[in-house]
Amino acid sequence: TLKHTGAAFAAHSAFQQIAQAALEHKHLKRLPLTWKDRLIDEITLVDKVKDSTLRRSTGYGLGFLSILRSDVAVRKPPRVLSRNTIQRILHLATPSSDWVAQFSKTIYQG
Repeated sequence: TLKHTGAAFAAHSAFQQIAQAALEHKHLKRLPLTWKDRLIDEITLVDKVKDSTLRRSTGYGLGFLSILRSDVAVRKPPRVLSRNTIQRILHLATPSSDWVAQFSKTIYQG
């Protein structure tokens, strides 16, 4: 498993190189998008999160960083993979409007 930080950083560097090579290859350039989708699934699907071998504090972030850095290294703007990845992560990090409305009710009662 990649539970040790040193191993996660070593894997991050290698994964970035692999993602960059895939983006530069005519037949493999969609693989990093697939990998990004898989990482998103790993952090959003409940059954996947509990059985994951990556530590959310290190492994997932470094996986996303590897994909983003490879996209920036290879492509000229617009970097669709980077934009899509960042939008998806921000969407996941933003509370739903229902949650905000419910939270606001609890704050402003009284």
